Amino acid sequence: MLENIVFCDLREENLDEVFAIERENILEAWSMKNLHSLIGDEKARARVGIYDGKVICYYSYYAIAGEGFINNLAVDKNFQHMGVGKKMMADMISCAKKDLLDSLTLEVEEDNQAAIVLYKSAGFVEEGRRRAFYKNKKDAIIMWLRDICR
Repeated sequence: MLENIVFCDLREENLDEVFAIERENILEAWSMKNLHSLIGDEKARARVGIYDGKVICYYSYYAIAGEGFINNLAVDKNFQHMGVGKKMMADMISCAKKDLLDSLTLEVEEDNQAAIVLYKSAGFVEEGRRRAFYKNKKDAIIMWLRDICR
């Protein structure tokens, strides 16, 4: 497990690395313009994990009416299966508490077992499904983490 990961808010100088991780990991990757729009958006929380001067993971969510809607999150393929995802989830939940959110929610592709296991380990529970949600016609599993601030 990597120990010295530092989490901080997304900055312009991180965008190229985040964009590369996004394209490498996510079927329907966000554009550079979409990622850039997170910076300075009062409703968005976007964070990166930095290890040895390199961005190795990131996440973002929108905080609306006490709920956090997770956009995308990913770990650089060279750092997967090293506990980075668990540290990222812990940082996200800590930020959600600071933002006084009651819950976090996300959609995950039904075949992405590694992500589903990670989310369940952080306390997320499957509560629904969106049929043929993704371009590849795979279903999205809707997961929630509720009562964060209680």
